[in-house]
Amino acid sequence: MKKLLLSAVVALAGFSVANADEVTFDFTTNSYGFPVESDTSGPYIESGSMTEGVVTVTLNKNTGSGLRFWLSGTNQTFRVMNKSGITVSVEGCTITEMKLTGTNTGYFSASEGEYTSGTWTGNAESIELTNVGTTNASTGKVTTGTIQIKTLVVTYSNTADNRKDAELSFPEESYTVTLGEEFTAPVLSKATNAEVTYSSDKTSVATVDAATGAVTVVGVGTARITAAAAANDEFKAGSASYLLTVNWAAPVKAAWQSELGAEFTLENPEEYAIWKQNNYGLVGSGFYNSVPNAATAIAVSPVIDLTTYKDLQLHFSNAFNQYKEDNVMIDPDNFDPAWAQVLARVEGDTEWTVLNGLDLPEAFSWNFYENTPIDLSAFNARNIQIAFRYTSTEAVAGTWEVQHIYITGLDNNAVENIVVDENAPVEFFNLQGIRVANPENGIFIRRQGNKVSKVIL
Repeated sequence: MKKLLLSAVVALAGFSVANADEVTFDFTTNSYGFPVESDTSGPYIESGSMTEGVVTVTLNKNTGSGLRFWLSGTNQTFRVMNKSGITVSVEGCTITEMKLTGTNTGYFSASEGEYTSGTWTGNAESIELTNVGTTNASTGKVTTGTIQIKTLVVTYSNTADNRKDAELSFPEESYTVTLGEEFTAPVLSKATNAEVTYSSDKTSVATVDAATGAVTVVGVGTARITAAAAANDEFKAGSASYLLTVNWAAPVKAAWQSELGAEFTLENPEEYAIWKQNNYGLVGSGFYNSVPNAATAIAVSPVIDLTTYKDLQLHFSNAFNQYKEDNVMIDPDNFDPAWAQVLARVEGDTEWTVLNGLDLPEAFSWNFYENTPIDLSAFNARNIQIAFRYTSTEAVAGTWEVQHIYITGLDNNAVENIVVDENAPVEFFNLQGIRVANPENGIFIRRQGNKVSKVIL
């Protein structure tokens, strides 16, 4: 943070000093703890904030688009899509100027003050900037696009604050846990006597008790857990956070599994790779050359040996987004079942069976959710293949992402010659095969030694 002292006035009471400070956010080298994307099918940042000194930039995501850090080659920028924006604020101070460098910075509209071509001037404690594009004065035509910010320089005036720092901190900046395991939240250190409030920026991954900071792991992904304390007469406001990464838990005794679909063969048309495989799993999209295209492609598993299994079920998580027509998101109720199909076939067969049971989301987003297990009992005791068939049209070409794919079933060979060790520890798992530390109110799988049974608690 670079500070420039413009003026100083010593007050007779309180010895407060009036000055002007300057803070620089450099998005080319710092992503402020957020992931950096380089794949257009990657998710947007749902919420959060960035801090330099006493200046905070809060992210305001629009429903249909969003914000994210983007890496193109070696060039990193902070992208703000149409209708999304940021709020720049300095508690107890007055922002007098902001300067942005990058591309399309003139597309921003400010909630107050004067904003022209990347420069804002005025007097405000908080300013909201929203990407509204630019309007041709003579024709009235609105041009929209993505703002790519390299740097943001904020100049503000303040009066020296002699209150003590809140000194909020966690022992580590990041933690990792496996889904199904208990996570003990780190203990917050603080000097302030103000009340602390905890929050999670992604409740689909982890929720947090606002008063105690206790964390409940919900799903796979990353969530930033933040502790914040307001200012009072003795202490300044303060905050601290850590990044919690939740990894997928490999199911217990799964007959077959694929975390991100790396084992699948991608049968794409010659002109374009509809299916891709990356860190999000299998990613299918018919949107290329900036337009939707009519196409069909299949992601096919290797041959899976299930000859000793029965009561088979297929499990996976998926996400659907960008299903638009004329650049407007369609209603999930209008989703054509032919656009996304789950398939299976016996080894050697050329025809696929379309499996029933694909769950559509209530609203399109990049959030993954676990599909209801799909019945594979018709393929008991066989060598089979499964597949995901993606189809797009010249009107609609959204993105379908699939990950954490596995098959469960009863292994006939596993129930022979069971010897129960009464001294062996007892473990519980849910019906998806994920370990549960303290099971209650439901149906669970109980394992003691090599004896496995289903119980109702």
